[in-house]
Amino acid sequence: MQTDIGSNFYVQTVITDPHKVFLMIGMGFYLELTLEEAILAIDKREALLNEELKQLSIQSSRIKANIKLIMETIQQIINL
Repeated sequence: MQTDIGSNFYVQTVITDPHKVFLMIGMGFYLELTLEEAILAIDKREALLNEELKQLSIQSSRIKANIKLIMETIQQIINL
């Protein structure tokens, strides 16, 4: 198996224990987890990201509505 070590550089690797994986948790830190633990952690992270996406979509819609309102107001002022 080949593993990407960054900037599209690959090295040949051998998986010695297929029952454990390393999960990146941020800032260059990794956790060694069993497959079951990793799946639970990934599912939880996915749920959090989906909630964040929902909130950002709501915020984006509000901003778009405000922009539309401002543009209409500017157009009315120009037409005076």
